[in-house]
Amino acid sequence: VFDMILFLEDPVNDSHVLAYLPGLGHIYGLFCSWPASVGAGLLRVILILMSLVFGCWFGRQVVHHRFLRNFCGLQMFSECNGTLFIMGFSCVGSLLVGCVAYNVIMGTWELDGGMGMTMR
Repeated sequence: VFDMILFLEDPVNDSHVLAYLPGLGHIYGLFCSWPASVGAGLLRVILILMSLVFGCWFGRQVVHHRFLRNFCGLQMFSECNGTLFIMGFSCVGSLLVGCVAYNVIMGTWELDGGMGMTMR
């Protein structure tokens, strides 16, 4: 029995599933699916820039410096160690807030988790 080699087909390889990724789908829609009107496109560019700048500032100054380094006193965040890691996570959070702001301003829930592509 142990000498037999079984060849089975992988079911995941043949399955096609519509991708719904909450959070990642929102940010993908913010960056990759542009609206037809110029005003909505300009609003997106402004919201993307504001979200990235605020996320970098908030992650570096508030989360990293004040909370993790000064308040918690964690040695791994001494000086500027780990700053880019924390800034990356805070940029993702601020981009999600930017997606919600875009949907509220436009009055429709245009940006959602549905990415409109299939996983293979």
